[in-house]
Amino acid sequence: MNIALVTGPYYPHMSPESNCIDKFIQELKKRHQVRVICPSSIPGEPNVELQGLNVYYISDFWNDLRGLCNRRIIDEKGFFWKLVLFFVRLHGLIISPFVYPSRNSWKIEKYKRRLMQLNDLKKIDAIISVAGLPCAHLGALRYKEEHPETKWITYTFDPFSASPDTYNSLFFRDKRKRKNRAVEKRIYENADYNIFTPELYVVNKDLFNLTSPKIRCFPYVLSPFPSQKKNEKRCDESQLKAIYAGALNKKVRNPQRMLEIMKEVDCLEVDLYVAGNCKKLIKRFECEHIKANSLLPRTDYLYMINNEADILINVGNSTALMTPSKFLELLSTGLPLINFYVIEDTTFYMTEKYPLGLNIGPKVENANHMIEDFCKMTKGKRLSFEEVADLFPANLIHNQLNELEDMLEN
Repeated sequence: MNIALVTGPYYPHMSPESNCIDKFIQELKKRHQVRVICPSSIPGEPNVELQGLNVYYISDFWNDLRGLCNRRIIDEKGFFWKLVLFFVRLHGLIISPFVYPSRNSWKIEKYKRRLMQLNDLKKIDAIISVAGLPCAHLGALRYKEEHPETKWITYTFDPFSASPDTYNSLFFRDKRKRKNRAVEKRIYENADYNIFTPELYVVNKDLFNLTSPKIRCFPYVLSPFPSQKKNEKRCDESQLKAIYAGALNKKVRNPQRMLEIMKEVDCLEVDLYVAGNCKKLIKRFECEHIKANSLLPRTDYLYMINNEADILINVGNSTALMTPSKFLELLSTGLPLINFYVIEDTTFYMTEKYPLGLNIGPKVENANHMIEDFCKMTKGKRLSFEEVADLFPANLIHNQLNELEDMLEN
């Protein structure tokens, strides 16, 4: 079967939704031809083949300029490129109220055109569109309307019309909310199948009056990393390394409490590899044992959390509609894990069940002492992947993969 997969940034930097679907891609490509369509992160980046997987890029002027700025800032650390990036972001902020569904609306037609080009090369049997926000779905919808014979599966990780953040910077919010719900309903009704996270499954099923078997619930899956026992030399060191890697957001995933507590924990060297809008906040807490760095490429990130960390950090979301997708990857390593939660969501309950896990809530007192005791108790310890899988059998990929294959075939 020839499958076109439409998603967010995939290579070399991977977006959260691409990170989630990649586990399925690696399995699907063993039995099918899979072609990935995604936005480029480097200007003029040529289409690439990655171990039998073809990746095709889309872009526009502003996306290319953003990518150029990010690259030059890393290479040259120059003020000029930071200034240009400021104006690129300002442009996005200015146009947001006037374009639909967001400043990334340019992607919709680009996705559709790329699908048309790939279909001309070889007929597309099925499309899987993967979305945080719905541009990938809308691009696939436009293609589906012209090619109704093509199987279309949506996979949605983040709320759209139900999310308050969708309406930031808008003038007529009630009108936009009605439009968003109508558009989102049209997506799900036109798709052959719709896959949601557990949180969105409950919300969207009622909100859009969706019925089984057209909708499916897929919890996040564990990643079978090759776990290895910690180097005994690390057990003798007085300061252990804790790592947080991922996007941060002042409203949805705010790191302030984590940073306030970690600044008081002397036994940990904390390395942050981050993106998002919290740079100024993080800067206030940087010190001898808290260091901030740019977000890592996927391969470097995986190496870091598996081989360089003694303890991993998760910062929970403040909304019940989403849980951090990377949390399952952190669990998969078998390493000690500290979860700074805001609400008692899935990550809270999984951490409670995890033998090497510690939950730190918003009102916990003496949290720094709890972390110091936790470090002493878990130093040098690590579970194998098999032990983690035994704890969370519902989060293994094989059941979901069989269900996805069934959707593709029927």
